[in-house]
Amino acid sequence: MKTHSFLLILPIALLLLVLFPLAAAEEPSVDPIQSELLSHWMSEGSADDVQTLIDTYLLEHAGSFADWLILSLAHNEPRADLSHYAAKIESLLETESISSATTRQRLALCLFACGYDSPIADQTLSQTLGKQGIMSYVFGLHLMNNGADCEEMSAYDVVSHLLSLRLSDGGWALNGSVSQADVTAMTLQALAPYADASDEVASAIDGALALLSCIQTENGGFVSYGVENAESAAQVIVALSSLGIDARTHSAFIKNGASPFDALLSFRLPDGRFAHTLGEDYSQMATTQAFMALTALKHLENGTFYLFDSPMHIGNPSDFSDPSEESKPVGYKVIAVFVVLVCFCGVSLLLLLLKKHSAKNLLFLGVIALVLLALILLTDIQSPESFYQSDTSDRGEIIGQVTLTIRVEDGVSQKEDERIPANGILLEETVLALHEGDSVYDLLIEASKASRLPVDNSGGSESTAYIAGIGHLYEFDYGDLSGWSYFVNGESPSVGCGHCLPSDGDAIEWRYVRTVGKDNG
Repeated sequence: MKTHSFLLILPIALLLLVLFPLAAAEEPSVDPIQSELLSHWMSEGSADDVQTLIDTYLLEHAGSFADWLILSLAHNEPRADLSHYAAKIESLLETESISSATTRQRLALCLFACGYDSPIADQTLSQTLGKQGIMSYVFGLHLMNNGADCEEMSAYDVVSHLLSLRLSDGGWALNGSVSQADVTAMTLQALAPYADASDEVASAIDGALALLSCIQTENGGFVSYGVENAESAAQVIVALSSLGIDARTHSAFIKNGASPFDALLSFRLPDGRFAHTLGEDYSQMATTQAFMALTALKHLENGTFYLFDSPMHIGNPSDFSDPSEESKPVGYKVIAVFVVLVCFCGVSLLLLLLKKHSAKNLLFLGVIALVLLALILLTDIQSPESFYQSDTSDRGEIIGQVTLTIRVEDGVSQKEDERIPANGILLEETVLALHEGDSVYDLLIEASKASRLPVDNSGGSESTAYIAGIGHLYEFDYGDLSGWSYFVNGESPSVGCGHCLPSDGDAIEWRYVRTVGKDNG
């Protein structure tokens, strides 16, 4: 009996031995880290509780790092009284002594976080939107998401402008042609509420996520101005959380077993605060942004993603509608069906008046009407605008990123052709997010829509896709064997583009060649 008891206890004991080391190896939870940081700030401000911290130390530093803490505490401490802080912020905005557009926008965001929907927020938005480069559009959009109004631009206009500022590598930067992790992450934070608003926004977000995954360091972190730092990791965590992505576990953001969360914690000092870079001392900005990233993770756990939305505006982004679509005409199918039915009734009435209203004639008219209705309902005619904006969002999870280029092979054209750029490149190397199940054809269509390049698929469906033309350059234009071929990592696959499924990191190239099927590498 004792032997049987031992055999029953042994598996349990072994299970406990396995589980305890795993539990010890788990990442530190968010709450203890935030509590330790709050304790440091309360110690600095000689405050016994969070409310006293807000009314004394943070109030004294209103207009600086304290504003970012208030944005977090508004969510973490819903019972806190922020009225004194709001009054101080409103006073700072009314004096207009602060000239920086983004600083004024941050103050207005704080006003919303404090629960105050003041007219001065609208005034601030109108005075600052676009006045300080891309970041004044980013923070301006955050203000719109909190209910601020601007007569000059709508949320649709701001989102469209941000998309127009996107660089060829898929992200955004303060200046130059190379995307910056911080700026890309902060732009994603503003765009996040509109992720499902249009296919164009969704595609831009996917591309930016692919870029961030691509430029992530082997430590799981991110570089800004040549140095890996805490603030960059924090901003990416906030961006991912805003999009419902857990920066601690998502496979696309795990490098050598390290996540952005791991990277952020690597800058944590022994006393619990954070340094800007490894080996440096305590940084107020790094610690504040780390606190915000931790708050964003708590948001994610609670199912409320948008850190910059005040508690009274969470999940309620600004109206996103194209003013040009407000008076959109009735679709052609409705009009065509109406015309067919009117003609059918009119001809039937005419036959009745002419006393030729026989069953045979009615059957003949009915067959013609049904054929016409079938053609109308089964045929989809799209304008260029509707094609470029059409939905391609029914795709799987992001599993990596690829690059795609479209060019004309050297020596194809011996004369000037306005369809062919001087360098022969129709689409520069573009980073695209790779979704599970994506084919080379899917990626070509996504890239063509983003760059507004027409693509002619003479095969009809995706499974039978045959690319006859790209950018008005068609097969046979330069000889009986000329046309479009695609290559993956320099090799020509033996299957059609609709059946070729690329892998993470692949380089896809579409080439117009003189001899399709020949090794054109």
